[in-house]
Amino acid sequence: MISRHLILIWLLLVMHTGYPQSLKRSNIWYFGRNAGLDFNTSPPTPISNNTLNTWEGCATICDEEGRLLMYTDGSTIWNKNHQRIPNATNLGGNSSSSQSGIIVPKPSSNSSYYVISVDYEGASGGVQYCEIDMNANAGLGGIVRKNIRLLPRAVEKLTTVPHCNGRHYWIIAHETGNNKFNAWLLTENGIDATNPVISSVGQTHGYASRSAIGYMKSSPEGNRIALAINDQNAYELFDFDKKTGKLSNPIYLRDNRFYRAYGIEFSPNGKFLYLSQAQTQAFIYQIELGANNATDLMSTLTVVGRSINNDFGALQIASDGRIYIAQDGSLFLSTLNNPNQKGLACNFQENSIRLSKNSSLGLPNLIPSLFSKTISVNIKQAQNACGYYTLEAQANTTEPVSYKWYQNGKIISGQTTSTFLSKQSGEFVVEVTQNKECDTLRATASATVAITHLPLSKPTIISSSPSNNCQQTNVTLEVMSQNSLQYDWYRNNVKFATQLTRISVTQEGFYQVKAYNSCDSTFSDSLKIVINSIPTNPLGQDTSLCEGQHLLLKPLQSGWTIVWDDGSNAAERSITQAGVYSAQFEINGCNIKDTLIVTSKPSFQFNIGNDFELCFGEKTTLFTPSNAPTNVSFQWFNASQKDSIRVEQAGIVWLESDLNGCKYRDSLIVRLTNCSNLSTFVPDVFSPNQDGFNDIFYPIISQPDLVKNYYFTVFSRWGNVLYHTSNPKEGWNGEYLNSPCSSGYYVYTVQFQYLDGTTSKTHQQRGSFLLLR
Repeated sequence: MISRHLILIWLLLVMHTGYPQSLKRSNIWYFGRNAGLDFNTSPPTPISNNTLNTWEGCATICDEEGRLLMYTDGSTIWNKNHQRIPNATNLGGNSSSSQSGIIVPKPSSNSSYYVISVDYEGASGGVQYCEIDMNANAGLGGIVRKNIRLLPRAVEKLTTVPHCNGRHYWIIAHETGNNKFNAWLLTENGIDATNPVISSVGQTHGYASRSAIGYMKSSPEGNRIALAINDQNAYELFDFDKKTGKLSNPIYLRDNRFYRAYGIEFSPNGKFLYLSQAQTQAFIYQIELGANNATDLMSTLTVVGRSINNDFGALQIASDGRIYIAQDGSLFLSTLNNPNQKGLACNFQENSIRLSKNSSLGLPNLIPSLFSKTISVNIKQAQNACGYYTLEAQANTTEPVSYKWYQNGKIISGQTTSTFLSKQSGEFVVEVTQNKECDTLRATASATVAITHLPLSKPTIISSSPSNNCQQTNVTLEVMSQNSLQYDWYRNNVKFATQLTRISVTQEGFYQVKAYNSCDSTFSDSLKIVINSIPTNPLGQDTSLCEGQHLLLKPLQSGWTIVWDDGSNAAERSITQAGVYSAQFEINGCNIKDTLIVTSKPSFQFNIGNDFELCFGEKTTLFTPSNAPTNVSFQWFNASQKDSIRVEQAGIVWLESDLNGCKYRDSLIVRLTNCSNLSTFVPDVFSPNQDGFNDIFYPIISQPDLVKNYYFTVFSRWGNVLYHTSNPKEGWNGEYLNSPCSSGYYVYTVQFQYLDGTTSKTHQQRGSFLLLR
């Protein structure tokens, strides 16, 4: 009889878990033309109970329960009742600034906040801040001070990064006309406005209006910063030192596909970077952040989203782990539903969130560290088969941590993993430690365990007499011990039976029984059994022989004396025909005869054709035989099992059939020859009047199937993109945004690559043409 009792008392104590804010501090969004979302529900609920009307920049912040505190467009601040906070106007920002403002809690305070603002297009408002006391005006907030200038002029980029000490924040902006970042430290004493950390690194941001446009974001862990440079069609990526406030290691990502670069966001796990463009027919791109140079990063560039009708704007991660995409003038937002996944698995969904009011280009500028979890731990208990209890420490982090286990106040030597097997009663405590760059996070949890049990006696094996003859012999083994025990049987240290008190064995070997209950160590007894056993089928099971092939007959085990039915005594026998084959064996002094029946199996034979030549860049298709039975499978030389294969390279091409395991192979040789004569003609006039003649404008390429990396773009006389395609078989219908364009001259560019013999060449052409109506 086994008695068990356990009492588990839960206690969770978290010591210095980093930032006090939770994910809920970002749960209310206000943006666009009085649009809003409430993330306190899932999915988020559309709301429009605000007075915010902004084209771009905005920011919101909630308390730790997800209740609204205030929101801003960088120029004005409204409280939770959607009223202007007294004197909280003319703060230096502008609703047309990409990131016109951001709201940051003052360290070690539950009521003070800093609202930092930046003017649009490098205007004279520069970067300013004000301080808000939310205890003022009966909890609706009041200005403590405002218009404290940090920079005279700056681009429209503003973000924050947590200091590595887990308490303070870096406020980061970029000057106009140079490559200087400014990082101010926000501490319990406020913003150190006179001693910014300046990093002269990366590209120069010019004075032109478009030079200022675009977002800047930090990763959730704060170790990287990325930004968009609108007029350069580029993005830039930096390392950030959370201890010193310095930016370093710039990586410049410029590409014509990044036309009007605007939005940028990191995935929650920091492994991917997402990019958007503020233009019609825009794309969402993903870059995998494993490399440290532009070439390797750009090699991972993937189009994960596209819209024909919407202008994409800001990208912003939310508390539900999804990335939301602004769409200018739309009643919808698009989303990346699984941003931690690579490529199309990130699951772009257009128009996935319906709003109550229209979106514009901007989304709330939130504190990225809101989406970085703090450390905590609890203990989970589970009873194992032995009656003991496994204590498992469950920490809420995927980063490396260390473990220490204590019993009754004393450290348990050698216990440094997340699990601990408790075989004794006592008070158990686990301490989890996570080392940060300039700080250490710790969390502890404890459990009380009480266990009682009864001892175990040794089992004894009783066996019948072993036999030494040539027939299959059964030997009975029986264990004598307590009825409450569980048993495992082993032969030559390999377990073959369990939960049995009596077994019958037919093979010789070293037999052992192990008895155990759910509390004590295992006891065992053993003995050796000698049996001259012989196999019943030394040649194995009946088999089959494929047509036109040979089969090697041999016994299942070497070292036996053998005489085949043809009088030979070779250890192996090769046959090419079906039939009945037999052999006489002498095994361990015992004689046995075995017979093997071999049946014939057909194969499917065919011809895939003669050798042939291909032009360089040309492709052709080969097919499996059409007269093959339905139970025949095929495999090409490249392991493909499809009904056809595209061939475009020289070499040997073979196809193999498989009919019930019988295979047949045929092959041919492909040679390449130079026969290309590619030419390009671009018309200088077209008339899209729907008369069926000359209605579509496009370059005419003599061999479009040889073309790769094709880019064809139509511009207005002022340089605006009216049409773009990467398909050489498509063209422009003379419309822009579903409206006919007027008669006149337009500009085109076309670029593509093609193979001339074995040489890859690039064709580039630019010109103008006349549209007639």
